[in-house]
Amino acid sequence: MILLEAGTQAPTSSVENKLLSTYNFKVVQEVCRDAYENRKMIGLVGEAGYGKTTALKYFQKTHKNVFYMTVKPSMTGKTFWLSLFDALSPNEKIYFGLNTPRALYYIIRSAGKFLNSFDRSLLIIDEAGKFSRVMLEQLHELRDETAHSAGIVIAGPGYFYKNLTKWALHQRVGMPEIYRRINYWEELAAPERSEIKSFCSHYGIDDSDIVRKLTLACRNFGELYNQIVEFHAGNFRL
Repeated sequence: MILLEAGTQAPTSSVENKLLSTYNFKVVQEVCRDAYENRKMIGLVGEAGYGKTTALKYFQKTHKNVFYMTVKPSMTGKTFWLSLFDALSPNEKIYFGLNTPRALYYIIRSAGKFLNSFDRSLLIIDEAGKFSRVMLEQLHELRDETAHSAGIVIAGPGYFYKNLTKWALHQRVGMPEIYRRINYWEELAAPERSEIKSFCSHYGIDDSDIVRKLTLACRNFGELYNQIVEFHAGNFRL
């Protein structure tokens, strides 16, 4: 399915947000399914606009005990873990006593305990390129807590994979350990011409000249969708 990244321009009244099968959507679903069913930790690499975020959210919405959260630039270690509990359930903070000050060690242990309470669960962490090395060390702790009960998918752009690989090769503290716990990496692909053509047709654009211009100008589905919105609004400038 072609699914739009968060932040993509909202549809106008004449362009509805529709779903269409793509290679990337199938890859994301298979990665999540593998991590979920086999309790793996998998790295997913995809640039902005490749359909990564909303495909991850689709898997969350269609499976039980799947939890999704996004890493924000303003997050420190402790705020990340407290935000994780918001993703699990706002009530879990109270259940685990996290409405009162607790050491970070106990917060991570509590997150692991919650994920371990299910026969099968999956934690999806998006925008992982915003992880600091310290936060990745802490994720290592959670993985050790949940290795036999929960899957984890960490998704980010190409520089996330490159940075983590570099840190591991240079023996930065904790980086070889977290890198080794990732079962494998899966990389998403740029849209193919046939997918762009199908996308345009799905949104009512069949003019070959316009489709050609969109194919040349748009590097991802997010850019393509925004141009289609502009086209239907009468503001097409390509």
